[in-house]
Amino acid sequence: MDQIFTFFNQGWVASLIAIIGIPIAYFIAKHVRHKGKPCYQRYARVLLGGGEDDLPSEVSIKYDGDDVKKLTRTSIIFWNHGTEILNGEDIVLSDPLRLEFPSEVTILNSKIIKETKSSNEFELKQDEENKYILYLSYVYLDPRDGVSFEILHDGEMKYPKFEGVIKGIPKGVFRFSSDSLFSDDDMPNFMRKTLKLLNKNLMYLFLFISGAVVFLTGFLVEFFPEFSSFLNSNQVIRDGVGYMVLGVLYILLPTFMIWDKRIKYPKSLKLDR
Repeated sequence: MDQIFTFFNQGWVASLIAIIGIPIAYFIAKHVRHKGKPCYQRYARVLLGGGEDDLPSEVSIKYDGDDVKKLTRTSIIFWNHGTEILNGEDIVLSDPLRLEFPSEVTILNSKIIKETKSSNEFELKQDEENKYILYLSYVYLDPRDGVSFEILHDGEMKYPKFEGVIKGIPKGVFRFSSDSLFSDDDMPNFMRKTLKLLNKNLMYLFLFISGAVVFLTGFLVEFFPEFSSFLNSNQVIRDGVGYMVLGVLYILLPTFMIWDKRIKYPKSLKLDR
């Protein structure tokens, strides 16, 4: 026990803790501030014209009477990820919330799939003149309130831009870049097969256990001389602290990867595959 106290009383250890602690404290402070935060996640599936179709030229696909060469279903989950209410009246009328595709894209249909509560009064409205623009409005959003909806459209572009201004939200609507949370359907077949063989969860577990073993080895070498002698550390492990740091890195890597891939939107809005 005295050896442990001696270790933490070293100046470089305190400096290292301070260096690590400052960005962690900043990160926590930044994310616990009371404010509304409009966010969204997205996923698209090409239903027609994805490069694998082998239809003869004589065959045509129509939607509502019009010929369609490429058909895509884009799914959006939009919610308040902050800690304060978002009021619909704070949306600037001259620059409303909207999903905007390139002008060559035509939105064929849109519909709300799920919403946290009807009192939010979500509404989707397509621009009458510009068929590539879809407006989104709501009355209010409590923290974790939101909606999931689908857009059926043609054209090459899968995803629209989320435009518009909300008072007090200078950065606009934030997108969580985790499209793979919805489905792996956009991945090439060889990538899906590779991931199945590797099994990501087993890989994370292997890294975590490896890190724990390396850290424990370094800890025993550093603080228990008899263990160090047993391993003949002069030839095998010379720096227990180095092994401890390496072990922590191995542990943090899968921990961060799992944390980063977590589902961030309200589970009640999850889209069915």
